[in-house]
Amino acid sequence: MDAAVDLLRGALEWVRDPRVVDDLIGYLEKRCAYLPDYEQLKRAGLWSA
Repeated sequence: MDAAVDLLRGALEWVRDPRVVDDLIGYLEKRCAYLPDYEQLKRAGLWSA
């Protein structure tokens, strides 16, 4: 999740509407605990789809 947010922050300089990216960053940060970690599910042998 941190890598995705860092990538989005780097994109703020060149995107057409930085507010949209900033909103997405806020969404991800607020809901981080509720978003699934698919790599962790895969390691545990659980089905993710």
